[in-house]
Amino acid sequence: MSFVGAVGDARFYPARDADRHRHYRRDRRGGFNRGWGGVANQTRGLEQRTVASWIASNHLTRMRMLQRREPQSLPEGTKQTRLVFADRQWEVETEVKSTDHPWIRRVEVSVFEATDEAGRQGPYGQLSGFLGQY
Repeated sequence: MSFVGAVGDARFYPARDADRHRHYRRDRRGGFNRGWGGVANQTRGLEQRTVASWIASNHLTRMRMLQRREPQSLPEGTKQTRLVFADRQWEVETEVKSTDHPWIRRVEVSVFEATDEAGRQGPYGQLSGFLGQY
């Protein structure tokens, strides 16, 4: 930004660029609409990540509760589950992996937004945890 005024002058004013302001007026409506579109996309993305985080946390908590009620060794592998949350279809992918300890399993939960019967977008949320046999 350039300034108008002498070195010792206490009145420094930003220089006015008429072309810049005319360009703003000419493109203001399109820029304004593009700006709101970006805000809407950011808001939707934030909502997707927040809901996916809740789903992943709920899923891992549910697995822990079931494990406490019926202690048994979790089988290794990947499992997909579909559910409805916040009026949308979600797909939860749970991957159970072994660890060095025979009674402890590593569980990785990934949450995708389901688009149709076979499609999905994401993952929008991921969570890892450990579950013990006892």
